[in-house]
Amino acid sequence: MQELKEPLDKRYYKPIERPRRYPLELNDGLHICLWSEYGKFKWTIAYFLEDSEGYDLKFVEDRPLDERVNWSHFRELIVQGQRLADELFISERER
Repeated sequence: MQELKEPLDKRYYKPIERPRRYPLELNDGLHICLWSEYGKFKWTIAYFLEDSEGYDLKFVEDRPLDERVNWSHFRELIVQGQRLADELFISERER
């Protein structure tokens, strides 16, 4: 099977990470998503949740263990997402 570089339906593919890591995606809600095999659907596999001390990364069940998840790309998205979450948390505290 040939790996897709972009989803078939690009209307909802709006990653904020650079470089893009399809079939993974970090979206503006700070959710790390995995696109379906044919690029028509996506689902959250992990997300950043705010508490009183900052943001924590939460996994959705065993979804990060999907065989299509590239672990080095997943780690890069976690690092980028945590950086963005920290910036958001600091800016909210300064208000």
